[in-house]
Amino acid sequence: MAGSDQTFGVTLTFGTTGFTAHLISVTPPSFTRASLETTHHGTSKGTEFTKVAPKTFTPSDLADFGELRIGFRFDKDDVPPIDEPAETVTVTYPLNGDTTAGTWAFSGFMTDYSAGDMPLEGLHEGTATIKVSGEVTMTPAVA
Repeated sequence: MAGSDQTFGVTLTFGTTGFTAHLISVTPPSFTRASLETTHHGTSKGTEFTKVAPKTFTPSDLADFGELRIGFRFDKDDVPPIDEPAETVTVTYPLNGDTTAGTWAFSGFMTDYSAGDMPLEGLHEGTATIKVSGEVTMTPAVA
């Protein structure tokens, strides 16, 4: 694997609205695919070892590419696209030692935006969730 696992310098950009944020945390999407049960009345009752009929499954042809969650430093001048349609969202992650940063790009839309708590002392932090609609195009970083 090229580079290391340190990701200082991650950026997030919305292609149409131009929304971006001063990121402090990024939780990438979690990809899931359902399993469809194929067990039926004619399914084999198993072996001498199991003595029970095992269920059988096949993978679904549909995948859910999940959500991207971000934590950021709140900026009153940043207008979140919470009421906008899906647009191209790009996460760029430069890894130490790489000459070209990797990217994850997808069509997505904001489903949650919280300006967070406003502490008396300390930095104001917020959170947002972006739903992935469709497939994620992953371009690896180049060392």
